[in-house]
Amino acid sequence: MKKTVLAVLLALCLVSVAVAADSNRPNYRAARPDVVPAGRVAVHPFVNVKEINAATVKIFTSDFDNDTVTIWSTKGKQLAQITGLSNPQALAIDAKGNLYVANTGGSNILVYASPYTKVKKTISDSGQYPVGISVLNNGEFIAVTNIFTTSDGPGSVTLYKNGKQTRNVTSTAFSEDYF
Repeated sequence: MKKTVLAVLLALCLVSVAVAADSNRPNYRAARPDVVPAGRVAVHPFVNVKEINAATVKIFTSDFDNDTVTIWSTKGKQLAQITGLSNPQALAIDAKGNLYVANTGGSNILVYASPYTKVKKTISDSGQYPVGISVLNNGEFIAVTNIFTTSDGPGSVTLYKNGKQTRNVTSTAFSEDYF
């Protein structure tokens, strides 16, 4: 059973994709389009709790440059914007609707329960830069891919059970890979 769970988590993590931020791009900030015009504006957190709860399907996007996660309806309406993050990349949702954010610059995984108004749980990924995440059994098992360590060591895949690190798989071949 343990080997099966490990294999499934590793496989799910390896198909997770994150896109590196290009430092040559202009830094445009997202804003609520129905309130503030697009362009270089301040980003303010908001959650439309009523519409989040009513939406059966939601689309989640992370913005590495602007430190935000935005939640959309399937019709393209912005339902929420989570701020206060540090270079968020990969996102995962479990069957209960909990949102898992690979908070790269914070070396942690942030877990939000719907309607995503506050952090429910923080899972430390100390010494790592997480860029990919997979979740099984409503968060019982989590696999996190790390692009490299905070001290420029090779990347890794870190496995967690019930929020506690159980294993870290690393190789010099993992250096700066996105899994």
